[in-house]
Amino acid sequence: MPNKTIKLYFQVSSETESSPTDVELTIDGSTQTFSLEHTAEWSLEVDEANAQSISMDVNAPEYTEDSEIPRVDLSIRPLNGSVILVHAEENYTVEYGDELEDGSIETILTEDAFAATNIDIISQPLIDGEEDATRYNFSMHDGLGYGGGEYGMGNLPIADSEVASFTLGHDFYTTATA
Repeated sequence: MPNKTIKLYFQVSSETESSPTDVELTIDGSTQTFSLEHTAEWSLEVDEANAQSISMDVNAPEYTEDSEIPRVDLSIRPLNGSVILVHAEENYTVEYGDELEDGSIETILTEDAFAATNIDIISQPLIDGEEDATRYNFSMHDGLGYGGGEYGMGNLPIADSEVASFTLGHDFYTTATA
């Protein structure tokens, strides 16, 4: 399977505002640590503007008929500060074009551009192994489980030393064209 890059965007509140917050990111069982600087914005209402990003490579299957949605299991643990996951996007995304004569929709693969087209949280996030629907209520999720939705995937706040675990759905590396 080819690689696809997924970017996660965070608002960051470090303990001292002058030292970075370390973020342990576990992707399908493999852990990496990233240092993120404090961001000026700290609000559930903000988007990816001024956010700090983490890029991760995942194996992405190529599209075949009847393929299941590609997914990756993630856990995020901030240390020495707190974060809000505010946005995610991916490269090798699919753009939808005109409706064709047979009623299908033309699809076009974008090689390098990053977009949030079909990336979304597709499971109720767990905080330290427990559901917390007051923090992120998946049943009220605009994306209805996949593909974002009018307002994207929503924001997920994670406090210092907590572990947030969830499944992230993303697009295929390539898709069949009509």
